[in-house]
Amino acid sequence: MRPTWCEIDLDKLIDNYTAIKNHVGQQVELMPVVKADAYGHGAIQCARALMDIGANRFAVAIVDEGIQLRKAGITCPILVLGYIPLEEISNLIKWDLTPTVYTIEFAKKLSDKTNKNQKIHIKLDTGMGRLGFRGFKETISAVETINKLDNINIEGIYSHFAISDALDKSYSYGQIEVFEEVIRELKKRGIEIPLKHFSNSAGIIDLPTSHYNCVRPGIILYGLYPSQEVQKNNIDLKPVKNFKTRISNLNTIHTNESVGYGRKYVANNERVIATLAVGYADGYSRLLSNKGEVILRGQRANVVGTICMDQCMIDVTHIKDVKIGDEVLLYGENLPIEEIAQKMGTINYEVTCMTKERVLKLYYWKNILIKLDNFLIE
Repeated sequence: MRPTWCEIDLDKLIDNYTAIKNHVGQQVELMPVVKADAYGHGAIQCARALMDIGANRFAVAIVDEGIQLRKAGITCPILVLGYIPLEEISNLIKWDLTPTVYTIEFAKKLSDKTNKNQKIHIKLDTGMGRLGFRGFKETISAVETINKLDNINIEGIYSHFAISDALDKSYSYGQIEVFEEVIRELKKRGIEIPLKHFSNSAGIIDLPTSHYNCVRPGIILYGLYPSQEVQKNNIDLKPVKNFKTRISNLNTIHTNESVGYGRKYVANNERVIATLAVGYADGYSRLLSNKGEVILRGQRANVVGTICMDQCMIDVTHIKDVKIGDEVLLYGENLPIEEIAQKMGTINYEVTCMTKERVLKLYYWKNILIKLDNFLIE
C-alpha cells in the first residue's frame, strides 16, 4: 500500500456531534452534512458512526452521494441539497431520497412520476443568491401550488446563510426575518411545514434564533471552525483528521544545486533534502510550493521546490537521525489545517475536501484501527 493516508478519529467525530447537540438542545434535531465524502473524511464510515449515536437523517449535495449511502446500508432519510436534473427523478424515487425543491416544474414532474407519498423540502433564497424560491408573493404562491400536488408531502422548509461566519451578523438577521415572514404567511394559509432548518455550522455556533427544530452541521462535525470570527468558546471542537505520508528518499545537495521542476529552489549551502510520497494529485496543493511546512520527528520542516503530482520535497537539514520511512504530518494534530489554508489563500473547507481517492483512509475507534479504505483496489 502507498504510504500516504488520512487517519480519521471517529471518537472525535462523536465528541463533536455530542458537543453540537448539547449546544443546540436536545429538542433540536441534527442533520449531519456528509456531502463531498463527508468533507474528505469518508461519508460511509462517518454516517455509520453518527447513526450509532442517534443521528437519524443526513444531507448530501447530489443524488449519487445519496445512492452511495443507501448502498452502504444507511436507511434513514437523506436530503439532497443541490440541483437534481429531471432525468434523475427516477433514481431519487428508487433510492428513497428527499429532494430540495425550488421550482414548480420540478415538483410537478416529481408528482407525475411517483406513486407514493414523496417527501420534499422547499428551499428559500433569503439572500444567498444561489438556489431557492425568491420574492415573498412568488414564494407563497409556489408553495401553495406545490402543496396541492398529488403524492407530494412538504416535510421541510429551509434556507442557507450567506455570511453567518462573519462577526457582523446584521445580514444574517435580515435573512432570518425573510424566512420567518414566509413561515408566518404559510401558517396563516393553513400550510404548517413540520421541519424548519436554516443553521449551517456558523449559524449553529452564533445564531440560536435560527436553530428552529433542526440544524445542518457541516464542517464543525469534523472539528473545524467555519471562520476565525465565530465564537469558538461556544462549542469545543476536536479535529477529526490527520493527513500523513512517509519519507521515500534522502539526498544531500550542495551550493547552487536545485530541487524540483523549474528549479524554484536553489541551495545556498549544503542541505539535506527528503522526498515525500505525496503530491498535488493526493490533495497536497501545488500552492504550498516553497511555503508549506510539515512536522517530522516533532519538528517543523519547510517544503522546498515545486510540489509535484505524486511527490514533494522538504528540507530536513536541522533534524537529526532522519531516515527513509519516517512518518510526516502534513496537517492535523499540532499543525492546524487553517495554517495550510492561509498559506494557500483559501479556506479550511477546501483543504479538507482535497484529499483524493488514492489516499488511504484509516478509521480509528477507541484508538483501535477498525477499518481501512483503499478505494483504488476495493
